[in-house]
Amino acid sequence: MILEVHNLSIHRQKSMLLSDISFSVSTGELVGIIGPNGVGKTTLMRSILGLVEHSGQCNISQLPTKERAKIAAWMPQEREIAWPISVEKLVALGTMPHRQYFGKAPHKPDQKVTQALKDLHLLPLKDRPATQLSGGEKARVLLARALAQDTPLLLADEPIAGLDPAQQISTMRLFATLAQKGKAIVLSLHDLSLAARYCTRLIVLGEGKMVSIGAPSDVLTEQNLKNVFQVRAWQKHTSEGHIFQPMEVI
Repeated sequence: MILEVHNLSIHRQKSMLLSDISFSVSTGELVGIIGPNGVGKTTLMRSILGLVEHSGQCNISQLPTKERAKIAAWMPQEREIAWPISVEKLVALGTMPHRQYFGKAPHKPDQKVTQALKDLHLLPLKDRPATQLSGGEKARVLLARALAQDTPLLLADEPIAGLDPAQQISTMRLFATLAQKGKAIVLSLHDLSLAARYCTRLIVLGEGKMVSIGAPSDVLTEQNLKNVFQVRAWQKHTSEGHIFQPMEVI
């Protein structure tokens, strides 16, 4: 298992944000974390990376910082880019954990950087200042930076938010392809349709706890949709995958 979480709990002041979360992720999996706004999806992912104090155990958060950076890459939900460096140089920052001298830039473009730019269709933008990008372009550039880090585990917080439909689908296809090639990928998602179609497993969070975990068809049940999301949905298994469409608020 590349990621193992046991009885992870998070307190903030006197409030319990998450309680007794346990799951594991193997290479080759694309795992989606789903749940309503404010349920703790981002907090859980940040705790896995050691960015939020927690009780319980997580094999990634316990690692020294440099070793952690070689195992897990992170794409946060926040997409602010402060410096007007080129897209290519920004993506190249993802390779820093693998450099012999931390922070020293390579003499020529790294193959991992070029491949990440290609995978996210960013080669035409590689010389553009990153501060001049649209919101969707920034999302793709920051994801490319995480891919250039070339880690066995990738965590991404709402990676398709703000992308147009074509980019959402192509990005989810990319995640699925990377998982098929042996990476372990954990995403937080609000789009249940894309989560159902592309994720191998889903983790459902609700009211500070893990409500369910399993294949999309096993966790997107009528009862879970009612209790956690307050919606009714139409679902069908097709040759194109598990098709899911929310229909009505309950």
